[in-house]
Amino acid sequence: MLSRSAAVTAIGVTLAAAVVVCGCGAPSPDSAGWPAEPGTPPVVPATSRLVGVALPRALPVDGPQASAYTRFDQQLGTTTGIAHLFRTWDEPLAPPDLTDVAASGKYPLLSWNGDDIAAIGAGEEDDWIRDQAERLAATGVPTLIRFRWEMDRPNLRSTVGSPEAFVRAWRRVHTIFEQVGTPAISWVWCPTAAGFGPGGDAAEFYPGDDVVDWVCADAYPDRDLQPLSSLLTPFLAWAAAHDKPVMIGEFGVPRVADDDERAAWLDDATAWLATQQQVRAVVYFDLDVVATAPVLQFGVDPGTATASAFERLAGTLSSTGMS
Repeated sequence: MLSRSAAVTAIGVTLAAAVVVCGCGAPSPDSAGWPAEPGTPPVVPATSRLVGVALPRALPVDGPQASAYTRFDQQLGTTTGIAHLFRTWDEPLAPPDLTDVAASGKYPLLSWNGDDIAAIGAGEEDDWIRDQAERLAATGVPTLIRFRWEMDRPNLRSTVGSPEAFVRAWRRVHTIFEQVGTPAISWVWCPTAAGFGPGGDAAEFYPGDDVVDWVCADAYPDRDLQPLSSLLTPFLAWAAAHDKPVMIGEFGVPRVADDDERAAWLDDATAWLATQQQVRAVVYFDLDVVATAPVLQFGVDPGTATASAFERLAGTLSSTGMS
């Protein structure tokens, strides 16, 4: 029997599935722009920038996911490029319809929660990790893996432990995937943006340029609706020292604001992001996480000013290109 931890990390505000939307049309999963060898950074087309949106996980949880992203495209008139799927440690890493996701023109982005980081780093989960690597490699689907995202969150310390423990686990997982041979895999390291501010220690969890393909951060405003620029500037200053494409793995504007205020926040984010050449992909978190807490509700309703602002964001960023 494969070794697996019995407990599954509780998933809060950051659990969702995400999609990257490119208004100019997403590259197909067999694009030559993706890395041919492990450790080779993915090449984002120089004339496009990827914009994304997170979607609720389809039910049943082990069933098809691709239809949710197709439905989003139809409702908002966007062309999605990445399907972001969250996977708990005790379920197969590759979703059942991974090849269907790829066939629809989307790159899967798998957020793998990593249940017990100390056990992973100690080699107790090697059999399970190797099995998942082999199964994923067998699909031949170019895939992004975001292993234990937001590892710097204080409420995850009981399962993540120290930065040293996380780095040990990351490098062990990466090594096993390389031993199996997974040339289509790209690794996304993604702490919180807040972890780069005063008192934060996100940078201490960085496992090294040799085992990371994308650097990433998740950023959310609170009730006072801080601009996305102020949330992300410390992270981008850190990222500038690393020759990696940058992804904003999750961001969103909460329903604590009214529709017009949310639209204005997105328009401000659009104007700022258009000037940030470091940023190659942004992923909106389209979920209402807590029904009684508008500050934790980020959903975009079709036909609203917020939806129109998101469409403008996707169109503007895809048209600004990369220098």
